[in-house]
Amino acid sequence: MTNEEWELSQNAAEMLLALKSQQSQFFKNQAISLHYYFLECSNKIAYLTPQKDLRNAIQAGYDWLNGIITDGELKRYEWYAEAEVFMIEFDDDPENKADVEKLIKSIAELQELNYAQAKNILHRAAYFIDAAMGYAFFWKGRLPKLLINRPEFLDADLLRKHIKPSF
Repeated sequence: MTNEEWELSQNAAEMLLALKSQQSQFFKNQAISLHYYFLECSNKIAYLTPQKDLRNAIQAGYDWLNGIITDGELKRYEWYAEAEVFMIEFDDDPENKADVEKLIKSIAELQELNYAQAKNILHRAAYFIDAAMGYAFFWKGRLPKLLINRPEFLDADLLRKHIKPSF
């Protein structure tokens, strides 16, 4: 990727992969900036995750970055966020399925989709937030598939705001 391609690209996943591939040490040194980036992307999709524990996870990510909560507290918030992911994922339990159906009904953007499609979006968004909330702590400069394989939740303009490479 060149500087011009970076500035014009609308594909944040491609930008992240190029940055990691072409400037791996720079990429690793951007863990805190990337953490803020992934949290901002999470805020943009928070309407897809009305669950309190997922919303709290986003805030916990910011709080950890700002030194307000400890590593242990961040892990606790992540545990609760992951529980929300599993509730969506394992909807074979009638109670979980009823909860997922209720979530779907509460999100206007999912109303026109069938159950499987809506559940898939919920699940992808929840996993994205779960991975994003503790990026600098848990992933330490790596690029997890939980984030990169969800390009619909990544934002190229936000990435440019947080990361300023020179190719």
